[in-house]
Amino acid sequence: MDDALKGMAARPLALLALMSGAVVATWLAAHGHAQITTNFLVYWLPHAVILGLLWLSRASKVLMAGVATALALYLALYGAWVLSMTEPGGLIWLGYLCSFPGAFLAAAVARYIEWTARPCDRPWLTGFVCVALGLTLNQGAVCSTVMACRLE
Repeated sequence: MDDALKGMAARPLALLALMSGAVVATWLAAHGHAQITTNFLVYWLPHAVILGLLWLSRASKVLMAGVATALALYLALYGAWVLSMTEPGGLIWLGYLCSFPGAFLAAAVARYIEWTARPCDRPWLTGFVCVALGLTLNQGAVCSTVMACRLE
């Protein structure tokens, strides 16, 4: 996939990935909740912090697009899981927020890989895989320690 991205403009790809997370956060915030703005910030602010730190470190737009895609996919999957519950607990979204240390560390690893492997052959894939793996490992740790994760 990254070979095709080299020919594409990186800015539209990064904006599309960034907007996908914002769209998912907006949909989840408006889905049956009264405090739409607060919920949107809870859902999307961790994305903005991670992407903002990557931007400050001058990461490539394609790497940021991979990271943003992984974050948006995670938010969509977590939201689908919560919405599938008949009676979700009041603090269920803390599990979502507790997974972001893994995403932050994984984004830092992806940026380090991009920085040391100049030119990075597959920046989108690097960002996506690192962050998806970081979120998965962190969510696994959260589910096995402080949160009872179950499929209904």
